[in-house]
Amino acid sequence: MNKRRFYASMGWVAMATAVFFCACRPELPKNEEQIPEGMCKVVFRLPKAYPDIPALANQAKASNLYDNKVALPLPEGSTLWLIYEEYVGNAWQPCDTAKPYVVMNDADGTRSVYPCQVDGEGNAIPGSIQPSLYLKPGTSYRFRAVSPAKAWDDKDNFGYLVDNGQTLLANDERYNRTRPLVHNLVGGAGDIEVIELNPLAYQTAKVQFTVCPAEGIHQLGLLPSGIEITGCQDIVDSYSGHNWSAMGDTIVAYPGHKRSSVSVKECSYVQKDTTINDGGTSFVLPEGSLMAETTLLPTDARSNSIVVSFNIQINGIPTHYSLYLNNKVFLAGRSYHYIGRVSIEDGITVFSWQNVQWNTDVEI
Repeated sequence: MNKRRFYASMGWVAMATAVFFCACRPELPKNEEQIPEGMCKVVFRLPKAYPDIPALANQAKASNLYDNKVALPLPEGSTLWLIYEEYVGNAWQPCDTAKPYVVMNDADGTRSVYPCQVDGEGNAIPGSIQPSLYLKPGTSYRFRAVSPAKAWDDKDNFGYLVDNGQTLLANDERYNRTRPLVHNLVGGAGDIEVIELNPLAYQTAKVQFTVCPAEGIHQLGLLPSGIEITGCQDIVDSYSGHNWSAMGDTIVAYPGHKRSSVSVKECSYVQKDTTINDGGTSFVLPEGSLMAETTLLPTDARSNSIVVSFNIQINGIPTHYSLYLNNKVFLAGRSYHYIGRVSIEDGITVFSWQNVQWNTDVEI
């Protein structure tokens, strides 16, 4: 019988969240495969991720930013690349390929990750459960993960081309709790070792907009043209072919460009008056408030504004309004929430951005 070993880098509190969903789910494995002679089978526990980064509070170094944050498990259908390096000759040697995994519910209702095949968009291919990862016992490895497991633009450096509106999570060496996990396989040949990876961190910035109805406004709705955001960072320069690499730094916040944009065509609505708290300040979101969000490439908007064009219905009347965001840097992993109130004064529609919330130390 195989001995089963468990190793975890840290203990985490599990909470439900939604990060990525895939349209296809493969079948669960029916039979346990044979472990190759002289090798150790490596199984990974359900990965987790931090939803955002808390306020810097003017810290000189941000390596401990996640110390008081809760990592949330990736939902069923999430895919990720597992990238592993072997310690050889006093140096880390990357393996030639990355192994794709998918998060799935087991028969008992628990969630696990299984090797699979993925398409170019990072969706698990049905029926594609693959053999487990087999590594050499007594060897040190470094494990990192990236989600979703879409096609690489740079296979040598495991590089992605990330656009505005797309989300990317990965282990991040900037922070103590999100760094790639270094682990020594202490088991013998034929053993099974279960490893819990360090949590992933967002590599894009999340921007949220909430439009609240004031007196005289009984209905808000999003027009088909939705919310258009322009002036964010361009997708990539023409030389590199990718703007993020697992073997490099996080996405740099470059100045935006008017040709770079993202559209938000879907929204949700507050079903009843709801009180939210951000930074110690409470706000009431009235019933019927319109909420929309998207992700942006990190963008330096201190000199060039990001323009947010709202195309909404107010009491059934199409209305267009623009919000200019400037004197600010939108950083990777940060969540920015803008709350506004719309009213009708003397027959004129008026937008009043009563509060601007963000969990970063960059002043607006």
